[in-house]
Amino acid sequence: MRTLRRMMATLNWNAWSLTNKTTLLFTFTYTMYRLWSWNNTLTPEYLQNLFETN
Repeated sequence: MRTLRRMMATLNWNAWSLTNKTTLLFTFTYTMYRLWSWNNTLTPEYLQNLFETN
């Protein structure tokens, strides 16, 4: 949420149209959901196999 607030302040959120605000919020929410889902698949075993050096 801190990142979203920082983006809103930097990009002059109050000057945006409702459509642009909705698009940004949808994109941010969808991206965070996808990252959260991906993060939950990163088990120690998977990471060990991924970064294993032989």
